[in-house]
Amino acid sequence: MKKILYLGNTLNQGTARGSAVGFKLDSLLKLTDTRASNSKMTLMHYLCKVLAEKSPPLLDFHHDLVSVETASK
Repeated sequence: MKKILYLGNTLNQGTARGSAVGFKLDSLLKLTDTRASNSKMTLMHYLCKVLAEKSPPLLDFHHDLVSVETASK
């Protein structure tokens, strides 16, 4: 989540939104809507590519979420 916040702040640098301290979870959906100029790569693709190269353990975050469904009940 910290990497996504940093990415959003970088993209919004120089605007009123460029120094956010958080974001709404539904804004995560925008990661798949935001496309590169060639329309072949989304922001989600880019984020996963960078994380795979620089912080591979972060891509295993889903292992930390196994109890979320049970906890939500």
